[in-house]
Amino acid sequence: MFESPHLFPSYKVHRFKGKTRPFTVYVLRGKSTVWKIIKNLIESYGYKVVVIRGENDDPLVHSELKEMIYWECDCAVAILTADEKLQNGNYITDPDVYYELGFVQALIDAEYCNQLFKDPVILLKQEKVMLPNSLSDLPYLDFNKNNIRELDESLHYNLDLIYNKILTFYQ
Repeated sequence: MFESPHLFPSYKVHRFKGKTRPFTVYVLRGKSTVWKIIKNLIESYGYKVVVIRGENDDPLVHSELKEMIYWECDCAVAILTADEKLQNGNYITDPDVYYELGFVQALIDAEYCNQLFKDPVILLKQEKVMLPNSLSDLPYLDFNKNNIRELDESLHYNLDLIYNKILTFYQ
């Protein structure tokens, strides 16, 4: 039975395993509160947003997180903020974000089997954050904590690109 897209009137939708569902973006975040602004930006584009470590910092247990990401999320936005200062003066993001990032990439890649020709995970990196060597080759969007809105156009473009690739994938 086909479900009406009107069940999700404020979100862009797509077909997933025979059902209509909202296109959902999983947001990974560190300790900074800039995630709230980015969440609002993503929602303004018509996408549903899931943030696991929200207001109360209650992370799901590993198995619940895996199920939720696999069955509900289509792509992810990792917000890499300057959460910890190293002795050498450089900044890194909360290490939990890197763990979640690897986890999310594996689950989402398993769904699409690298057939999207666009990485379904977008990295947003605060200007002063150092990336670990394992992530240094990945594309990212730089942002300044004081002017997050400058991400608006490029973030919107990249999410729409992923959305359109997923629509094509499921046709």
